Amino acid sequence: MQYPHATESCSGRQALHKWAVTLHKKYGRSSKTFLDKKHALGFYEEFYSIEKANENLGHYFRSFYHILNFIEASAPPNLRKMYAKILRAQLSYPELLLLAFNGLSQYGEDKLKPVMEKYAMLEQLPEGYAEMSEWFKQHYSPNAFKDE
Repeated sequence: MQYPHATESCSGRQALHKWAVTLHKKYGRSSKTFLDKKHALGFYEEFYSIEKANENLGHYFRSFYHILNFIEASAPPNLRKMYAKILRAQLSYPELLLLAFNGLSQYGEDKLKPVMEKYAMLEQLPEGYAEMSEWFKQHYSPNAFKDE
């Protein structure tokens, strides 16, 4: 995974951090951005295509979904939540932010969002993204934030 900008370039987890910071700087500080879901996701879609994030992040989101789907389909029912917790423990705050947006977008709404809610994948979403965290709580079920 790459963060390919003229002023700086990085890869891996550092690239995920840079993508999340870019998204937050451009769209997360404006209260107008988060007035409604359609408007906010329009900004995410713009970020995803203009910033070429789809080329660098799309495979990451798909892999994450397929890991959760594998847990759902293959793990014994009594172990599914434990396996999902292990996966969740690997996620950084920037990864959570990007996954939360992707789960609500046209790319993840049908498949990624339901499994993220089922396995409380947003439980560790930081309050540091205050306005974003509150907005996500309006658009995900409470299960996405609380593991029972």
